[in-house]
Amino acid sequence: MKYYTAEGIEVTRDEIKKAYVAGLCVLRWGRGNWKNTVNLIIARDAEEADLEADVDTRGDCWSMSDEQWSCRPETLGEAIKAGCGQMSYS
Repeated sequence: MKYYTAEGIEVTRDEIKKAYVAGLCVLRWGRGNWKNTVNLIIARDAEEADLEADVDTRGDCWSMSDEQWSCRPETLGEAIKAGCGQMSYS
């Protein structure tokens, strides 16, 4: 299975695990294809991770499809699922 960040950079499962343990993983949610979708962000450092985790444009956009919001993954499994495109909610 292949894993990618939101920027389209291919990463390994081990790299995701190391980033998760270091607190550098962020999940970026959005709306697409009639469901909520998520991408994995691996920040370069803790400061960038904090900035990325604070993104929330819900209610600020003209269209709901333009909204984005972020959170930290609660589990390593969430980060891995986001990295391989298997995490979304209707």
